Amino acid sequence: MIFSRKKIVVPVAFFCAATTGALGEPGVPATEAAPPEKTETVEEVSPESTEKFSGARTEYFELSSDSPNAVKTTAELAREVEAYFVKNPRLWKVLLPPPGFRVRAELFSQPGIFSLFKREDDFATLFLSVDFSDTAAHDAIRLRLTQAMIFNLVPGKNPSDVPAWIAFAVAEESRIGSLPGRRIFLQKKSRKTPALPPLSILGATEEALSRDEALRTNALWLLRASPNVFYFLDTKKTDEEKFAAAFPQIFPEGKYTEEAARKFWNARFHRLVADAPSGIDLPEESQRVFDDALLFLIEKDGSETRVLASDLVDFRLNEDIRRLVSEKLSELSAHFRKANPVWHNAFAEYGLFLEMFGNPDVDDETLAAQWDKAVLARSDALALSQDLRRALNGAK
Repeated sequence: MIFSRKKIVVPVAFFCAATTGALGEPGVPATEAAPPEKTETVEEVSPESTEKFSGARTEYFELSSDSPNAVKTTAELAREVEAYFVKNPRLWKVLLPPPGFRVRAELFSQPGIFSLFKREDDFATLFLSVDFSDTAAHDAIRLRLTQAMIFNLVPGKNPSDVPAWIAFAVAEESRIGSLPGRRIFLQKKSRKTPALPPLSILGATEEALSRDEALRTNALWLLRASPNVFYFLDTKKTDEEKFAAAFPQIFPEGKYTEEAARKFWNARFHRLVADAPSGIDLPEESQRVFDDALLFLIEKDGSETRVLASDLVDFRLNEDIRRLVSEKLSELSAHFRKANPVWHNAFAEYGLFLEMFGNPDVDDETLAAQWDKAVLARSDALALSQDLRRALNGAK
C-alpha cells in the first residue's frame, strides 16, 4: 500500500520505558509514563503517502513495520504460535476469541525495545525489536508473541499475570509443531532430564527459564500434563493452591504437600516421556543400524572377525552363511519402519542385496552391481544427514 507522512510527537520517555533488552522485563505501559521533558518526532504514515509501509494480519495478530522482511518472518512465527493454540482445544480453545480480536504488534529496528500492555479497548499491544542477524532472534520473538497472545486471552492488565513457565512451554510447543525431527529431539532430551520440584517450575522466572534447559523441559511436560490451563492463570491463588487445584486427585483435601507433589510429578513426568510416540530414528541412529547390518561376525583362522556382506559373495551357497544373511535381512526389515526417511533408500537397496544374496538365479555380477547401489545410497544418506543436521541447528 502507498501512504503519506504525517508527523506526530512521541515522548522519549516511552522509548526509555520500552527499551529493556530483547529478553528483559516488559516496559511500562505508555499510559503510565511520566510526562517527558524532551520529545522526539517520529513519522506516522497515512493513505496518501508515497512511502511504503509493511503490514500483515494473521488470525490473531496485526503486525506493522517499515521492514517487509521483518513483517514476513514475524508473521510466519505468529502463525506457528496460533497453530499451537488452535490444535490444543482441551487447554485453550474455550479462551480463544473469534478472529478479528488481534494482538497489535509494532516491530522496530532499534535494539532493546520490548513493551507489552493493554489499551483501553482491552487489546494487547506489543512493541518489539527485531534483529534477525541474531541467531537467537527467532526464539526471542516467538516467546514475545506467545506472551502477547496469552496476555490477550486473560482478563488481567499486567503482563506478569502470564506465568513465565507457561509462556516458555507454549513457545517451545509452537517451535516443535508437528515436525518429526524436533519431536524426536524433545523426547530423547527429556529422557535424560530429571523431574524437578513442581514449585520450582511454577515459580520460575524468565531469566531462570532462559538459562536452564531442564527447567524449560519440565515446563513443557507440565503444560502437557495439565487438565486445564485456567488453574495456573488464576492470579488470586498461590502456586501451591494452583497445583492442588489442577491435580485434585493427589490432594484429596485440597491441601498441597511438597512430598505428595514431588512423588506425583516424578512419576507423571517419566510416564509422559516414556509414553510419547517414539516416532522415527534420528539420522545418526539409522546410520548406526545400517552400518551394523553391513557387517557379519564369522570365524576366520581360528578367531572371530567382522567382514562386509560383499566379502561373503564367494560363500553364498554355504548354508550357514545363507542363514546369517537371512537373519540379517529380517532384522533390517523389522527396523525399516523406524528408519529415518533420509535412510529409506539405503535400507531398500541393501535389503534388496540381501534378498538377492540367497537367490541362486541371481548371478554374482548382478549381485555385485546391487552392492554398489547400496554403497552409493549410503553415501547419499550421509550427505542428506549432514544437510538435515545443519538445517535443524539453524532452526533451533
